[in-house]
Amino acid sequence: MLKVSISGVGETTLALEHYSKRFPKHLIRRLTHEVHDKAVKNAAKHTRTGRLEHNIAHRVKHLTGYVYVEDNGMLVSWKGKPINYAVFVHFGTRPHWIFPKRRAALRWQKGDVFHFAKAVRRHPGYKGDPFMHNAAKEVFNRLNEIAKEVHNAAL
Repeated sequence: MLKVSISGVGETTLALEHYSKRFPKHLIRRLTHEVHDKAVKNAAKHTRTGRLEHNIAHRVKHLTGYVYVEDNGMLVSWKGKPINYAVFVHFGTRPHWIFPKRRAALRWQKGDVFHFAKAVRRHPGYKGDPFMHNAAKEVFNRLNEIAKEVHNAAL
């Protein structure tokens, strides 16, 4: 007579339920951290003061990860409204004029020489650098690899 005995099904079921609840949370947390780290790295080339890269933040709420740029010291006036200048770095600007707001002239430094002007006519604009979008694409391209790492760590 052949007899098969199966035991531990209850413990296995509980372990699988626990795993199935943990895996998505761990995966979202890991992906959010990865996108944040890549965005900071991508934004580092735009630094003079370090504000842009230091204001890139992230958080995970429920099963959603957020990577964003905080407004701390990043607001500039645009059409009379305050706006985070990371938008202009990310999406670029069209050709435009630049006028002084608080002084009689604009001043900027090129090398060791200061330049002055009452206005900058026909600023050529800036094509933009989608550092956040590129960070998300880089992480998305590694999604399977990251999911396997999280899976192996969760077991």
